Amino acid sequence: MEFLQLKYFQSVAYCNSFSIAANKLYISQPAISLAISRLEKELGVNLFIRKGKSIELSDFGKIFLNRVNVILNELENAKKELSDLQAIKQNNINLATTSPQFLHGINSFLANNDVKLRATVRKLPEIIDLMNYNLIDASITSPGYENCNVESITLFNDRFMVAVHKNNPLSKLNNVSLDQLIHEDFILLDKGFPFRQQTDELFESAGFSPNIIMECDHSLRSVLLEQNLGITISSNSAKLRKVYGDNIVFIPINGINNKRDIVLSWNKNLNITKGFKSFCYYLINYYNNLQVLSK
Repeated sequence: MEFLQLKYFQSVAYCNSFSIAANKLYISQPAISLAISRLEKELGVNLFIRKGKSIELSDFGKIFLNRVNVILNELENAKKELSDLQAIKQNNINLATTSPQFLHGINSFLANNDVKLRATVRKLPEIIDLMNYNLIDASITSPGYENCNVESITLFNDRFMVAVHKNNPLSKLNNVSLDQLIHEDFILLDKGFPFRQQTDELFESAGFSPNIIMECDHSLRSVLLEQNLGITISSNSAKLRKVYGDNIVFIPINGINNKRDIVLSWNKNLNITKGFKSFCYYLINYYNNLQVLSK
């Protein structure tokens, strides 16, 4: 028993005519007659009483029509539910990032697009695992990562900077070397944050040992900087995105290779939706504008 047989039967039953039903379904009359004949043979009963050129439902046909109506209505409901679900999924994006600061400015996108963003902050190895298991659609990380399951684009060519309170004497400098920071108190992110790993690699490459007085998350670091309790290593993108208050001054670092990239990666297995395309275009344009500002 096939779906088309049920659809043909229903149409013939309501039209009381093979020819009229065939015209409405845009098929030939022999084709619809053959389909009904095969259906009757499979059921072992006559669904229609044929009286010359006219037909009417048999008692078997009346019972069968009631069931067919239920079946076809359920199929239509199922199609509608799937369509509604697809519409919802079109506007859902699962994202992971190594820093919540990379989503700074995303409020403008959310305000102007019918998209629901589910974002989580994870360590880089965790993000790679989430991508491998198709549990996220995309990631924004620094550094980026190579993976056979992803496509990537560099959003921003970033560089490290020192962030200090405006009342710190260092704030008057146009640039600074790490040697000038030997007596400063550092407030750094906890170990495990990708930016902390990058910061440690920066210090190690310069043979510099910072005096660390506090290790914490992004939020507490911002609070402590605002209280002028120490300095930190931040970045040019953080400066341009204004992730700290107006009391914080950013100073370029001299004498080191202080570059890093911010990378957008997305799952190759992802069904690229309109909402996801809009999200990617927004991010690319947002960071392109930051890149222009940084020159």
